[in-house]
Amino acid sequence: MHTTTTLLPACTIGCEDDEPTPEGLYGPAHWLDDRGIATLLTPYLCDGWDLGDYARFADLTGTDARRLASLLPKDARDDRQNNAPRIIDLLRAASRIDGLSLEGYVIRAPRRDERVSIDTVLVPESAIIAHTGAPIDEERYPSYQHWLTLATVLGLGEEAIPPDEMRLLVRDGSSMRWWWAWWD
Repeated sequence: MHTTTTLLPACTIGCEDDEPTPEGLYGPAHWLDDRGIATLLTPYLCDGWDLGDYARFADLTGTDARRLASLLPKDARDDRQNNAPRIIDLLRAASRIDGLSLEGYVIRAPRRDERVSIDTVLVPESAIIAHTGAPIDEERYPSYQHWLTLATVLGLGEEAIPPDEMRLLVRDGSSMRWWWAWWD
């Protein structure tokens, strides 16, 4: 009597661990935690993680902006909030321009689109004066020329898209003025 043996794959039932880990937008789930990014951004969170997987951050500057740039996976460095400049370009600007601060949001696991996005830049008028030699002309502000100046100060190329909104503001009860630019 001759019998035929059918070979089955080594594991057919209960082998969930053998399945590939689903990848997120920029890496495996929890990459923000694994790379220390969530910890780095915690002091900048506006309202904590009240909404669970989404939180806004503000006032990211200098050394921490540089650190965030080094922690982001390669593909995440090109992330853009809609038409905003690439996150890496904004982080580099914040690293080299004293007083420039960034705002945005963090999406964390379990969402597949786990990421850090920057949608707002605040540039101190002193950085503009250092570039142009003159304070902001409020009579004509904001104009497309102001955007071109801001793009140059930020180190952006000619292909950079202007923000959805741009205005002057005074922060923290001081007389210091800022250029505020926001991309929706």
